[in-house]
Amino acid sequence: MEQIAGLLEQVDLLFLGQPNNPNGVQYALEDVRLLARKAEACRTILAVDEAFIDFIPEERRQSLLPELGSYRHTVLIRSMTKFYAIPGLRLGFTLAAPELAAAMTGKQVTWSVNGLALLAGEACLRSGRGYEERTRGLIAAERELLREGLLRLGCAVPPGEANFLLLELPAAWSAGAMQEQLGRRGILVRSCAMYPGLAAGHLRVAVKGHEDNARLLRELGEILEG
Repeated sequence: MEQIAGLLEQVDLLFLGQPNNPNGVQYALEDVRLLARKAEACRTILAVDEAFIDFIPEERRQSLLPELGSYRHTVLIRSMTKFYAIPGLRLGFTLAAPELAAAMTGKQVTWSVNGLALLAGEACLRSGRGYEERTRGLIAAERELLREGLLRLGCAVPPGEANFLLLELPAAWSAGAMQEQLGRRGILVRSCAMYPGLAAGHLRVAVKGHEDNARLLRELGEILEG
């Protein structure tokens, strides 16, 4: 937190993932408040990327949304493409103080969201709490099963709260080599070897449906054993 707070004194705009990518972990709410207060003092824009926060039950979300009115230099960014599975439509929204929102609108391209995307977004928001609760329940259960399977294969897997997991492969494997091997089997994963602080064997995998997750574990196990 001290390092991030120090950056606010050096930049005009700082992005913070909440939950963070690629490990899927939330910062504590008090830490985010600290950054928001620091942003006010420095007159720096703090953009909190909450693209994956919908996967976390509301009572566990560490979000500034209920108190956003206190922070005139903080922007919350939400995505609909992840939780509602409409990635091709690139639909999302931001929340900010009126004057900051107006300044952003002034820079916005014309027709930044097309009519079909708007209709899809409205349909998603009408889907109700049933869809939301089923989705969170599915992802939470499958995330734990996937994590347990990865641990059994010898991977290091910190717990996460989003619809993906960060893992470190056994020492003999690099992320690039595993990415290539899985790609030949029709499975795409993301190498995280280039992230500062991570190692050559770090990958990010999506938490999907049970059959897809089981297939990933099966193929990964065959590659590691081979």
